[in-house]
Amino acid sequence: MDIFRAEDLRKNLYSFFIIRFFFLSALFFAFFLFPFINEQAELFSFRNKLLLVIIFLFILINFVSLVVNRGLRRQAWLRIFAYMQFFLELFFWILVAYLTGGISSPYLYVVVITIMYSGFILDEKGALFTTISSFCLLTLMAFFIKSSVLPIISVELIDLYALAWPQFFTKLFVYLFFFSIAGLIATRVARAIQRVNRELFERELMSQELKTHFYAIFSSLSMGFIITRNKRLVYANDFAHKTCVRIEALIAQVLGAPYTYLNWLEVRWEGRVLYYSVQQYVDNQEVIIFSDVTEMRLREDENRRREKMAAIGQLTASIAHEIKNPIASLIGASEIMFSSFETADEDTKRLMDIISREGARVKKLLDSLFTSTEERQLSLSAVSLKALIEDICKVFAMSYPAIRIDLSLDDVSLEGDADRLREVFWNLLLNSIEAMKKQGVLSIRTERGESSVAIVLRDRGGGIPVENLERIFDPFFSTKKRGTGLGLAVVYNVVKMHGGAVGARNVEGGAEFTITLPYRQEATHGQDSDTRR
Repeated sequence: MDIFRAEDLRKNLYSFFIIRFFFLSALFFAFFLFPFINEQAELFSFRNKLLLVIIFLFILINFVSLVVNRGLRRQAWLRIFAYMQFFLELFFWILVAYLTGGISSPYLYVVVITIMYSGFILDEKGALFTTISSFCLLTLMAFFIKSSVLPIISVELIDLYALAWPQFFTKLFVYLFFFSIAGLIATRVARAIQRVNRELFERELMSQELKTHFYAIFSSLSMGFIITRNKRLVYANDFAHKTCVRIEALIAQVLGAPYTYLNWLEVRWEGRVLYYSVQQYVDNQEVIIFSDVTEMRLREDENRRREKMAAIGQLTASIAHEIKNPIASLIGASEIMFSSFETADEDTKRLMDIISREGARVKKLLDSLFTSTEERQLSLSAVSLKALIEDICKVFAMSYPAIRIDLSLDDVSLEGDADRLREVFWNLLLNSIEAMKKQGVLSIRTERGESSVAIVLRDRGGGIPVENLERIFDPFFSTKKRGTGLGLAVVYNVVKMHGGAVGARNVEGGAEFTITLPYRQEATHGQDSDTRR
């Protein structure tokens, strides 16, 4: 509280010194130019010289006071300094009045202004101090002039000295009366200002306390809280800053879209899913309240995936029971039958090829269904990730000579199922090569983390349509004409069984798949630590 008052007093004194400087400067030039305007006045009279010297001296005192005012810090010292300044101010104007006519000088009215101004700066006590000081100084000056203690240096003082005592007291009483009225008004005004300042200060303290509680409460919330005015950020709590890096952009997107107050909506922002509502606030302000439901949505997606896989598993069991054995018999019988047709014509051979090819495709589809849905335990052992990937790439290099595979692999040892991990990388490589139409450059690199390693595969196949990014790991989802949609589903399930995560995103000219696997395996399958993007 004292710090605020000291700072306010310093600012008010600074304004007082600036105003006094302009008063003194105007008075200096007025007395300097007056002899040129009034031909009867002597330019180099003793009185004029003395006035100019006194005014110049007080201008220097004013500059020194400005410097001292800036250096004082404690309120008590500032108040003493302010009392001294007002006493000097009164003394100066009484001295000017003495040199320009005593109690008949018009400059005495400036004393009234000083008394009023002291009430604004030094409150009620200051107004009382300047009123009493002006009383004493004016009375002493008047009696010193009338008693010939002070020298008579102007015509006006001679006329004043010649006045009879009743007339002299009448003039003195008029000024003392004006000083009393000014002091009374200044005291009342100062009292009112002091009361208003106290109320404002108390309100400011209450406002700061409420603001402190406001920040403390909303900073600890596990929900985002953003206050806006005219779609501009006013306040955002810690959760909002941690969740959203570009809050201004989020405000523009949320408030730029159609919305209804108190209606809850979802928006995808910076890889997160935000559940938000816009509410009306005070003074044309709006509040955006949101929560991060990304993990909840991922769990929901995982539950839907498990339900879908469970349904597929049941379907597969039925298909296997009803179809697999008849299909195997048909394929075996057709091969025996076709072996006896050594001299068949071209049409017969073409029909035989169709039967063999389509039978093999149905068998392959059944095998894929089994692979994607079976819940077998992993056969864990130490797996050299570098050796496993290099071995697969050698096979692909021989099968697809137009594909160049750039490898940048660390020699990382994992605990996993080598056969199932081979399925993962085989399916990913096959998917990328087909996307690149069996020609181009494909790169694989590893990135070490504290507890896991990331395997990043990047192709130049044109990328994945944005609307399909969230579905590419779903069973039976495929953009290929003859695709089963089970390859990436197998990748997803096997990586999850190893306690890892898999994600895909578009990069310049293609797509990038990232598989994250822990250095040590803690569970065989059914992990809930999905960080799929």
